[in-house]
Amino acid sequence: TQVWMDSGQFEKAIAFWQAQLDKDPSNRDVLIKLANINRQAGDYPKAIESFQEVIDNYPYSEYSLLSELAIADIHFDRENYEEASSYYHDFVELHPNHPKVAYALYRNGLCSYNQMRAADRDQAPTREAAAQFRALLERFPSSEMAPDARVRLAEAEGRLAKQIIEIADFYYSQHDYHAAARRSRLALTSYPSHPDRARTMVMLGVSLSRLRLHGEAEGTLRRALEFGPDEEV
Repeated sequence: TQVWMDSGQFEKAIAFWQAQLDKDPSNRDVLIKLANINRQAGDYPKAIESFQEVIDNYPYSEYSLLSELAIADIHFDRENYEEASSYYHDFVELHPNHPKVAYALYRNGLCSYNQMRAADRDQAPTREAAAQFRALLERFPSSEMAPDARVRLAEAEGRLAKQIIEIADFYYSQHDYHAAARRSRLALTSYPSHPDRARTMVMLGVSLSRLRLHGEAEGTLRRALEFGPDEEV
């Protein structure tokens, strides 16, 4: 059947393995083979159906766990991110010590990352993406997915910080320096490594100066300068 698959004749391969399944409807290896061929052929509903049969017939086996992830991956590839996220989340919750937990956390983070919106829109997906990538990095800092997760976490946190900073800018433009200082401080404490942190610290310092808190303002502005020439102030 591999020759058929290599030449794109998936229908022949599917017919062959379906005939084997008809002889033994609960045969684990045949179910998995059929699921993978259907997935490769692009018949995702059939693939999910076969993987689900593996889960139902072999609920405590390694094949069942990998089938759960396979279904999650199919939903992910089809950009059904909410469905995929549900499977990844359940996998992490139900099998916390499985070697594939790092993968599930990473993919769950991608589900939310791929739904992130502009800073002036609802940031629920951004917060969830950050939470998943943070969980991955805390639990599996040396995983092969960690470097990419760090990059995406920085982007997500930068976007969350930007939303707060834009509100701070608005308050500053309205001469509400108390509110501008509060928002700037919130951005710095919640996301201390966000890309515009030097500018945020300057905003905080200037707002404090406007409030005649000159000592605190001077210390804040000095710390902003300590970020160095690579940071735009």
